[in-house]
Amino acid sequence: MTTMNASGQPRPTLASQLDRLESILEHLHETFQQTVAATVEPAVARVLQQAVSQTIQATVPLLLDALRGNTPLLPMLHEPRDTTAPRTPPVRALVLDACATRRTVWRRVRTAWTAWLGQTIEQNAFLAAVGQRLRRWRRRLVWACGSGLAASLLISWTGPWLGMTVGFLAGFLLTLIVPAWQRLPSSLSPRSDWA
Repeated sequence: MTTMNASGQPRPTLASQLDRLESILEHLHETFQQTVAATVEPAVARVLQQAVSQTIQATVPLLLDALRGNTPLLPMLHEPRDTTAPRTPPVRALVLDACATRRTVWRRVRTAWTAWLGQTIEQNAFLAAVGQRLRRWRRRLVWACGSGLAASLLISWTGPWLGMTVGFLAGFLLTLIVPAWQRLPSSLSPRSDWA
């Protein structure tokens, strides 16, 4: 038996409402993951580029020192060079080529990902609305996440100190309250010498 609402239509069941809520939450979860990936992607690219750059800067001098210390390779390193066109060392050329290839591949992957994400969002009106809201609220969302992280770090650092302080104050107050409480019934009882 179905129950009718005020407009005469059948009232939705709890199961249908739960299914609807579940689908909304799934869409929100997917959109949130995609938004976080799009936000984190430039930061990861920048960090990787800095790490590779620092690694190259740190290892190339060590490699050159190791090559200079190798006596069989010294005659090859000290060959007279052509002054018209400076030669690039093969290791450096390989590293620069690998970095250029990595940048190209990264740009292609990012372009493909952005295009796919754009098409997916355009095809789904719900995702488009969520994407627009997240773009508008990006600064607020990042601020909220950052302040939540800062608050959790602060609480985890100050929690033991606050707990110890509250415990000390509670113990101190109990030492004052218990003797006064024990004296309280005797001061409130009627005296027999008034009669």
